[in-house]
Amino acid sequence: MIREKIDASREREIILYSIVSTEYLSQIRKYAKAELFKSPYAKVVWGWIASYFDEYNAAPNKDIQTIYTTRKLEIPEEEDEEILATFLQSLSDSDVTIQNIGYSADQAITWLNVRAQENLIDDLKEAVSRKDVASGNEIIAQYAAIEKHQAKGVDILTDVNRAMAAFGEEEESLFSFPGAVGCTMGEFRRTDFVAFQAYIKTGKTRWLWESAREAVFASNKVLFISLEMPEKHMLKWAWRSFAKKPKRTQTVRIPYFVESDLSTEESKKYTIDYEEKEVQGFTADALWFEQWLKKFKMYFRGGDVRLCSMPSRSVTVSDIEIYMNNLEFYDKWIPDVVVIDYADLIASKLRGEYRHQLDDIWANLRRLALQRNICVITASQSGRSASKGESTDANIAEDIRKAAHVTKLLAINATAEEKAKGIFRIAQLAERDDARHFEQSLVLSCLDLGQVCLDSRFLSHVEQK
Repeated sequence: MIREKIDASREREIILYSIVSTEYLSQIRKYAKAELFKSPYAKVVWGWIASYFDEYNAAPNKDIQTIYTTRKLEIPEEEDEEILATFLQSLSDSDVTIQNIGYSADQAITWLNVRAQENLIDDLKEAVSRKDVASGNEIIAQYAAIEKHQAKGVDILTDVNRAMAAFGEEEESLFSFPGAVGCTMGEFRRTDFVAFQAYIKTGKTRWLWESAREAVFASNKVLFISLEMPEKHMLKWAWRSFAKKPKRTQTVRIPYFVESDLSTEESKKYTIDYEEKEVQGFTADALWFEQWLKKFKMYFRGGDVRLCSMPSRSVTVSDIEIYMNNLEFYDKWIPDVVVIDYADLIASKLRGEYRHQLDDIWANLRRLALQRNICVITASQSGRSASKGESTDANIAEDIRKAAHVTKLLAINATAEEKAKGIFRIAQLAERDDARHFEQSLVLSCLDLGQVCLDSRFLSHVEQK
């Protein structure tokens, strides 16, 4: 018997995730049917999974081994049984985690829809070959698109269960900054669209990279798209920030907080002091990289960051999505956080005034965050009125509608004098989901070492000389 060669990568993923994740399985259970899977073993195993879920309202996880032992005679051919045995062995030998369950479930439902359409076409072709018009019409009539259920609304005063469920569901927090600046910024969550705002040369790229670092430290997969800096320069910058080394051996000035004489138990006060020391410049040594990567695996706990430099003013949001699709298809790599340096350098397919093009770009980035269930972080330039170091939500450059699309807008403030002292002030200008935090944070940095956020205190707690 000649066996059809099947690309089973997607259905293998669906079966695997359905075995290990109750949340994933609950999202696709009503849409998946055994006949939609291609390989014979997948049809059988899906039946086992669905039966288990319907009875216990949970994914089978390790119980799938017991189910296999008792029901393997249901597999039609010996070769399929061997394939399944190998698959289950690989499952027991690996630690399967799904970081973005919502997006993965959406992808599964899309694949199931395609399979339903392929089956429809095959059935119609067979009916047409028999000239059986009645059967063809019935096949068309019975076809129903596989779509996620869209809620028709809720009766607020009577549907208490829905209300309790809404309060019980916590939005998934991906990461947050440490200390006072973390309180000012708030949490970075899935579906968030966050923007930093700053005047020219006030550190937008540095804060975007720092956001990527914090996300990786919190075990997230991060895609950093640079539209402004060549890949070679960005790689040097990134590694120096990990190593905390300057370009060359030099004396660096590192700021730190000191508790003030005016500090009390009820009200802490701080001043800023500086330590000067000579630091060796960064050397791209193979042994150092090897040792650092061992620490990487321990500290980042599955976190990862990928860098991609794209040409500014020609790359569209659609191009970025195609790149993400390729990462998913070829590398099985799905980001939790996408950082774009920065959105105003993206091209728009829209023709006409520049401000309308910007509105189109920012609206599409918001859509990207929602559809992919990820956090998108970018930056925007402040207008000339922020040249003295104070950005507000009123002086966002070019088009105020940008602020309408973001879930969080953060200002990077610094006067020329503050920059020289290694000081940033971070303010929250807009917050869609939580109470807005109005107090600025003062952040100490040492850019020679690639360290943007050494420490932070609320601005009112710091005495500046």
